[in-house]
This record gives sequence, structure tokens and C-alpha cells, in this order.
Amino acid sequence: MSDELVKHFNYPVLKHALNSSGIIRFPEAQYDMVRIGIGLHGIAPTAAEQRQLQTVATLKTTISQIKR
Repeated sequence: MSDELVKHFNYPVLKHALNSSGIIRFPEAQYDMVRIGIGLHGIAPTAAEQRQLQTVATLKTTISQIKR
């Protein structure tokens, strides 16, 4: 379908369909761009892939008040 749509434009059309999980699982479908998203923060979809990533940030806070 992508090839059919591209025929109707007079300029190059960039294609992307993969998020972080798809980049790892379907490397053949990376096309022109990918959306790294949550993978950029060191989170992978499976434990095997998680071992290959490093956590890049941690969010910590202090609870200031609890109400009922």
C-alpha cells in the first residue's frame, strides 16, 4: 500500500512503522525511520532484551502528604 501512495507525491515520503519493541523484533521493517520511544530510557519488551540495555534515568521523590 505504501508504494501505491508514494506514486502520488512529487517528493520523497519517509516511512516508519516501528516503535522500540518493533525495532528489536522486526529489523527488516525499519524503513526510513523508527520511533525509539521507551527504549531510549532503557526499557525493553522482554527479559532477554532488557539485559542488553542500561537504565539511563531514575525518578525519585519524597511523599510530602497523604490524605484520606
